Amino acid sequence: MLGSRKMVGNYNKLLEVLGVNIHKEVEVFKCQKGFKYGNSQKEITNMCCLIPTYVGGQRRKMLCYIIGGNAPILMGRPFMREFGIVVDYDNNMVRYRGGEWQEVE
Repeated sequence: MLGSRKMVGNYNKLLEVLGVNIHKEVEVFKCQKGFKYGNSQKEITNMCCLIPTYVGGQRRKMLCYIIGGNAPILMGRPFMREFGIVVDYDNNMVRYRGGEWQEVE
């Protein structure tokens, strides 16, 4: 996963509203990770964090790389495969582990 500092901060605010103690649950680390985007641009980050995520009723801490700009939190194919997430972009729908299709909000 990766996301901008702004969007990860917004996610942390949501976690707080849901009763998660982010000062205890979110771990921040120094790291060095490079990314190459589809438009051939490259970026290197020096910050990552472990943040609680909830998918299909499962709670896990996921590694999220913090990047510049305003990018949303993006989940890669390995994350989606692990949780059985399927996205129908044409119809704006998602399903989890073969369950019912749900509209993306």
